[in-house]
Amino acid sequence: MSLKKFSISFLKEHEIRYFINNNNEYASFECLICYKKANLHLETTKWECSYCKTVGDIESLIKLCETKLKQHERTIEIFYNPRKEKNEVNYHLKKLILKSKGTEFEKELLKIQNKIERLLEELIPKRAT
Repeated sequence: MSLKKFSISFLKEHEIRYFINNNNEYASFECLICYKKANLHLETTKWECSYCKTVGDIESLIKLCETKLKQHERTIEIFYNPRKEKNEVNYHLKKLILKSKGTEFEKELLKIQNKIERLLEELIPKRAT
């Protein structure tokens, strides 16, 4: 198994919220210390939290995860995933557009949807495959 697959499997297995960044090199996840965004390099398995400045490798992350699970510490704070937010915005806009079918409001919503989609594509480019 490649280190990349191992890293992703670890995050999934321990139910750590994450998303893969656009370049497919990093996974952003919820830091187990401060619950802000940390980044895990998927090939080297080195990670760091830009908020609390904690750094380590996958081995230290495993130990940290085991410690946290023993203490039953889980955050209720929502980890922000920009792709998920983008999908939710699009979903709600489409619902509004369907409800206003055949009205002037529909035309305005379609304009807004196009502008938001263009903006989000600039801010959150599609992931390279």
